Amino acid sequence: PGAPGANDNASGSVTVLELARDLAKSPLSGRTWFVWFDGEEDGLWGSRKFVEANLELVRGLRAMLNLDMVGIDVLGKLGLGGDDNLYRLAGQSAELVQVSLESLGRTEGGSDHVPFAQAGVPVLFFHRGLDANYHQPGDKIADVGLMVQAGRVARGVLERVVQ
Repeated sequence: PGAPGANDNASGSVTVLELARDLAKSPLSGRTWFVWFDGEEDGLWGSRKFVEANLELVRGLRAMLNLDMVGIDVLGKLGLGGDDNLYRLAGQSAELVQVSLESLGRTEGGSDHVPFAQAGVPVLFFHRGLDANYHQPGDKIADVGLMVQAGRVARGVLERVVQ
């Protein structure tokens, strides 16, 4: 309450929406799901329910990419955490689009990738750090350029995973 949510959670949501729009007419569109979850802040309700209700489908996924808070550059780089192989693929993509990465490690964390990782799906968590306006009334601005960078890296990962 009282937090407009430009960075958390609009920046990740908008980036995923733009990525879906961008891929709609590509061969990747038939092999990629774009899903938004509710209830992350209250215990990952949406992502947990999705995994529980679709366990066989989820276990067949090659990857789950979670874009969360990618519109304010707290880290000075695009932070990525999760599966080592996906991180390497992201590194290849980042080089091509000239984006610097920072490893966040395995990122057990509290975001929507966690139920997928617990189900055995390789995950990659995109995050630029907790800015000063996190859950505050000042969360009114997100940098579109940073969101575009995250989307380009995510697209490169998807292209490499789906092939």
